Amino acid sequence: MKIHLLSQECINQIAAGEVVERPSSIVKELVENALDAKATAISIEIKGGGISFLRVSDNGEGIFSEDLERAFMPHATSKIQNPKDLEEILSFGFRGEALASIASVAKVECISKRQEDFLAHRILVEGGSFSPVEEVGGMDGTSILVRDLFYNVPARKKFLLSESTEASRVEEMVEKLALANPGISFHFVKDGKSRFQTLGGGKLSDVVFGIYGKSFAKDSLEIKESYYPSSLTGLATLHIEGLLGKPSLTRSNRQYEIFFVNGRFVRDSLLSRALEDAYKPFLMQHKFPFAIVFLHLSPNLVDVNVHPQKLEVRFQNREKIYQALFDCVSKTLSKADLIDHSPLSLFQKEKEEKSTTFLSPSSQLWEKKEEKKENKNDIPEEAVRSDQNDKQSAEQISAIKEQEKEKAEAVNQRYPIGEASEKAPFRIEVPELNQQKAETREEKLIYEEFDLTKGIRLEEEEKASEKEENTIPKEENTIPKEEQLFTESENLPSAEQESLFSTSFFSEEGEREFRLIGQVFQTYWLIEFQKELFIMDQHAAHEKVNFEKMRKNYLEKPGISQGILPKTMVFNAKEEELYEKTKDYFTHLGYRIRKEEEKRYALEGIPADFPSLDAEMLFHEILDALAEEGNLSEAESVYNKIASMSCKASVKGNQLLSFQEAEALVQKLFTLENPYACPHGRPTIVAFKKQDLEKMFKRIV
Repeated sequence: MKIHLLSQECINQIAAGEVVERPSSIVKELVENALDAKATAISIEIKGGGISFLRVSDNGEGIFSEDLERAFMPHATSKIQNPKDLEEILSFGFRGEALASIASVAKVECISKRQEDFLAHRILVEGGSFSPVEEVGGMDGTSILVRDLFYNVPARKKFLLSESTEASRVEEMVEKLALANPGISFHFVKDGKSRFQTLGGGKLSDVVFGIYGKSFAKDSLEIKESYYPSSLTGLATLHIEGLLGKPSLTRSNRQYEIFFVNGRFVRDSLLSRALEDAYKPFLMQHKFPFAIVFLHLSPNLVDVNVHPQKLEVRFQNREKIYQALFDCVSKTLSKADLIDHSPLSLFQKEKEEKSTTFLSPSSQLWEKKEEKKENKNDIPEEAVRSDQNDKQSAEQISAIKEQEKEKAEAVNQRYPIGEASEKAPFRIEVPELNQQKAETREEKLIYEEFDLTKGIRLEEEEKASEKEENTIPKEENTIPKEEQLFTESENLPSAEQESLFSTSFFSEEGEREFRLIGQVFQTYWLIEFQKELFIMDQHAAHEKVNFEKMRKNYLEKPGISQGILPKTMVFNAKEEELYEKTKDYFTHLGYRIRKEEEKRYALEGIPADFPSLDAEMLFHEILDALAEEGNLSEAESVYNKIASMSCKASVKGNQLLSFQEAEALVQKLFTLENPYACPHGRPTIVAFKKQDLEKMFKRIV
């Protein structure tokens, strides 16, 4: 077969396949160009999912008129000049492929103006051909309009998803870019409607509030840690900062694990593993945390030139990066009060997660639900773009209540039961009604009554605190403006302010002043402290105490070895190398292993702490875990699983305890570094605020 050179048009379209996958890819490239141009405000507008119309405008430095045509040529860039520059890349773009790739598969218009120029300049690019550069009116900065994506590559166009799904992916990408740059103002417009806007004030929590809602911003912990070569051997300076969600913000997938390396959004299994391992003592299985983590390190220690889209990176000293992130997250969580103070909303959260009203509108599922709502109920899309706890408008709530009332009246007609109060939610027990649906309806009514009506104090002596508890404003369908944010912060106590007026239960004051009330259902203990009612699960609490005791014994003294008849183990080359590096760890655990010859070892002793377990299988399990990431924290995690299995001495549910035994158990919880969850991630204790109980009993309505 004869070899021939490809045409430039063909080369560009092949290259575009790597960079331009879908509209969200274009948005990423154009926004990153705007950031490199030192823009402070960026607007993204799409129509038809970004396929027919996509425009990114910024107020950056602009492009020289003589460089406009050159900017759309392959491998043309202002970011680097020689190979050495690749080792110190701090800009987002550097390949010089984005604009050329976009212009080869779409119709592009670029208008750019530098501050020192009197007029802007405009160029059109279509299918690799350029129009003459002309002068036009325009604002400072650059605006790039992309139309008819893949108009000349039908094979690529048919692989695009629906317009609503592509729009969701664009919005998700803009959210990530906004989170990465809280000091930049982002405005996203979809089909002529503003979806969200960030202020560019530099506070990450404000961006989280705007994108994900009040509950995410309120229940997040700030992390900030720096590691230097002296404190972390083998690793240059590393700074870690961001927000960590409390365990109550868990999700069923990794969608909310968001990582940025030197300001660049990345997906990396090493970072996810470190984060999840640190959260493991606090979460149940198959649950994942909400976290936004920024890592800042020297560019020569991370390779971003792995893939044209630059979503993947390679770290030097992977083990050190893992350990630093693991330690930082663990340290932050261990110092925080992680008791769930709003357990009444647990069922509501589960419902919202399933119906996606608690998810970011960037998800595909959100769009599907949104379309269904529009078709079925004629609800405008703005009505569902608000904080997760206040999604429904007042009209929707009224309609739902009216439907429930009509259903109840229909049942009353068939089964007369006399008059009932219209003010209180109720349930009628009749054979035809499905029990589960009745309970669901009752919960729904209860939460509408409690969460969506403004509080009015019924007791005269409680009026003094009325303002503080009943000034929560309803959020609108878009991001609150700057003055709205300040109004909210003035009326509502922040997390820092609340901490001044309430003391954590697990504190010296809590240890002195808690009052044990009694046991219910032979499983849970009621405890009063200040203005909260705490409920402790006796099994989870005792299991946690036993687990920490065993773990402490392991960490502080070598494990005792129990001799066995020698068993021969054969290692492959990788296993042998890894074992030789970590054999001290296994010796500390209680293993006695003797090398017979190359790749052959004799197992002569096993940990006496685990006589009922298959010690050889356990050895290989730990070795495999070490091989997976090459660090001891993973091995410790495996040991934690074993220790949790060995906590069989814990008191069970449905078992009576005396007051003295229960009080001793509570006192032991105060001695733990992490008393909030058992080894399996279940909470040991939850709390009801006095205000929640008053709402339940209609003292606040």
